[in-house]
Order: sequence, then structure tokens, then C-alpha cells
Amino acid sequence: MESEQFEKHLRAKEAIKDVLYFYMELLDYTGLYTDCNEFGKFDPEVYIDCVATEHSLSEPDAELLHEASAIKLLCSVFHLWEQNNYPKDSFLTTDLVKKLLDEGRIDHLPELKNILEKSLTSYHEAMELSFCIRQNYVVKFFAELIAER
Repeated sequence: MESEQFEKHLRAKEAIKDVLYFYMELLDYTGLYTDCNEFGKFDPEVYIDCVATEHSLSEPDAELLHEASAIKLLCSVFHLWEQNNYPKDSFLTTDLVKKLLDEGRIDHLPELKNILEKSLTSYHEAMELSFCIRQNYVVKFFAELIAER
């Protein structure tokens, strides 16, 4: 593996570690949370549509990063709603979400795309769906992991 490829692989593995901690923290909530302290350092813009082979990852690991990136963005938008009564102003997070949606980089995640779109206009509609998102992605991830063992 080339040096640059190996570095991308190591960063992706670190991102997966962050995702596992992030998902563990989400288990303590009934939906998605709005506290940005538990997100980890992984960059959702890098991993929202990463290609497994470019990071020397398995397809399931890349899919985990895709989904967790969207969920991290969603939690960040919820945080803005609660802290700043978004959407009156432009914020880096919401600008990034809009950009990723406009570029079609979230199209491969239709359920998460739908809730991200809703989150930009209605906190309450999106928050109502957050329990399902938590169940369909976070809880399901751990359930499948246990079932494989």
C-alpha cells in the first residue's frame, strides 16, 4: 500500500473509532442528541460518500462512515436549532448540509437525506423522525454486530 493510501486508511480507521464512540453515546438517548461534544473528530464531508477502495476499507466500513456522517450532520443541525434558533442565519454546518444535498452526495442515503432536508426547515418534524433514525442505524448497527458474533 502506498504511503498516501496508507495514511487515508489510518485516518478512516480513526474515523470509525470516533463513530463507534459516537454511536455508543447515542444509545443513551431516545433519539438523536444535540450536544456537539460527543461527535468525535471525523469529518462528515470526507466520509459521507467515501469510496471503500480509496481508503482501503471494506464496503460495510465505508457504509458505516456514510451513515454516521449524515447522522453527525443531523445532530449538528439539531444543535443549531436548540442553541441559536436556526435558520435565521447562515452557519458552516447548514451551509455544508445544503452543499452536500445540492451536489447529490447524500442521494445514496435516501432516509437520511430526507431527514436532513427536513432538519433545515423544521426542527420538530426532523426531531420526530430522529427516534427512527437512531433505531434504523445506531441500534441496528450494534444488533447486527452482535448477531454476527
